Amino acid sequence: MHPLIKNKENKMKKILVIVVSVFLVLGCRYKEDEQKIGSTIERFYHLLNNKEFNDMNKVCSPNMDNDIKLWKKVRKEMVRYSSIKILSIETEGEKAWANVSTTDEFGNEAIFLWNLVKIKNEWCLDNYSFIKPNIIERKTINTPASTLNSIAVESQTNTTQESQTETQTTK
Repeated sequence: MHPLIKNKENKMKKILVIVVSVFLVLGCRYKEDEQKIGSTIERFYHLLNNKEFNDMNKVCSPNMDNDIKLWKKVRKEMVRYSSIKILSIETEGEKAWANVSTTDEFGNEAIFLWNLVKIKNEWCLDNYSFIKPNIIERKTINTPASTLNSIAVESQTNTTQESQTETQTTK
């Protein structure tokens, strides 16, 4: 075999080894980033459920400071999340996006899109938006029984009148 051909084969083998190595390293890094992002999100919801707002700066960027201040003010009214599920994670350099499905203690479901950034080699929640809120409507009626009875009688009267009107128009 000619020495030039042999050199080209060796160079091609080296290039192939380098390319495969790069893909392996990047693939491992992506998986590692996914795990770190998942851990950050889980830690955030743990802190939120336990109302540990002073520790949230460990998992949130400074962009979340106003949200954290608000949560501190309304802490008594905040619901707990009974479940979270990370639906997807995408990374691009020092930025990432995660779709997170949540269910609160009342059964309300929502999907959040979290934007994350890397700060000092740690993933931090940067901001969020609702993708799909699915809120169960809960109404409590604090109305005296006499008012409810008159509403029921009025409703029944309206229904009877509508039936009579329909009967007359069909004749």
